[in-house]
Amino acid sequence: GPEAGWATALVRRTADTMAAATFAAVANSKCRVCPVRTSCPVSGQGRQVVEPPAVRRQGKPERGE
Repeated sequence: GPEAGWATALVRRTADTMAAATFAAVANSKCRVCPVRTSCPVSGQGRQVVEPPAVRRQGKPERGE
């Protein structure tokens, strides 16, 4: 029927979202059981999970330059 591809579409959408460089943090009913809430900016427990960009010092080249 016309709804036969819903599961494939859902999996593809989810894969595209997971492969993206960024995620939109959205509060919802699953937040209390979310396995990544400690790294979520929406959660009060959230924290930064990547290193901030290196501070460039004048006259000192960054690694790789």
